[in-house]
Amino acid sequence: MFEDTGKCTIFENRPGFHVIATNPLDEEIYTSPAVSDGQLFVRTVSALICISEPN
Repeated sequence: MFEDTGKCTIFENRPGFHVIATNPLDEEIYTSPAVSDGQLFVRTVSALICISEPN
């Protein structure tokens, strides 16, 4: 989950809300993330960030 402030919260995949980690992107986010081919794309105010598994 991304907040407008750029903070990303990672939840465990199980019933309930169990936070695994929080990660600051240090920029504001005003759009919804997009998913394509196993990658998550996030647009900040000045950049397009791709989050994916390492190759």
